[in-house]
Amino acid sequence: MPEVYCEMPEELAAEKDIVSGDKVIIENARGTVHAVAIVTKRFKPFTCKGKTVYEIGIPSNFARDGIAYGDPGNILVGYVADGNTKQAEQKAFNVRLRKA
Repeated sequence: MPEVYCEMPEELAAEKDIVSGDKVIIENARGTVHAVAIVTKRFKPFTCKGKTVYEIGIPSNFARDGIAYGDPGNILVGYVADGNTKQAEQKAFNVRLRKA
């Protein structure tokens, strides 16, 4: 895939009127990522305290130069590291997703 992408469940895509190949914007207070939508069966919605919650997938690091291009997903989250190992723990965070 030559552009940064965003995988999402079919249910979320239907709710947002998004199909595979559409341009989408993923944003929060820290930044904005422009990506290509990939609608997939791999992600399923789940329920938390009676509310439907969706999960999406984006690459955390993505090339800025060369054959591939796009915004890195890690601009949407601050650096948080495990106190013992110093390994990044920024695997889950809230974002807004919309069709570009």
